[in-house]
Amino acid sequence: MTSGTTGNHREPPGTTGPILTGICWRPTTASTTRTASMIDALIQGRLHGAPQQRTGSSGKPFTTAKVRAPAGNGDSFFVNVIVFSTTAQTALLALGDGDSVALSGEMTPKVWQPKDGGEPRPALDLLAHAVLTPYHVKRRRDAVAPAKAERATDESWHAGAPESLDF
Repeated sequence: MTSGTTGNHREPPGTTGPILTGICWRPTTASTTRTASMIDALIQGRLHGAPQQRTGSSGKPFTTAKVRAPAGNGDSFFVNVIVFSTTAQTALLALGDGDSVALSGEMTPKVWQPKDGGEPRPALDLLAHAVLTPYHVKRRRDAVAPAKAERATDESWHAGAPESLDF
């Protein structure tokens, strides 16, 4: 269908036809058609190979990596990761093969067909926005440690101590 009318509904120019849902309609255009669904994800695993920094056709750098993430049944998934954020790229590039990493971002599930004609396997692509490494965890713990040590030496801090009650 092209622009025109369908029953009591008028289609805007440039649409291919209405989708009727109840009494409302939604035009189907190329911009509203989605081929894959994105999932907000937080994954953890180990790097499989070293991260690679590349430069796109626009001249902007990006980093790719492959992460082997454990599944609940003892199996594992390979997650193809791409990072555009400068901060996340720096954190990822500081890691090497086999290092532990946690990433958050937008995940797209796909199917991978082995070249030898084997059974299709799930594949995951992740557009990562944030990277958390053991270094970040240690740095955070070290930053919090002085505050905990200070509270522990303050005798009025102990639970149940009458001096800690400020009435």
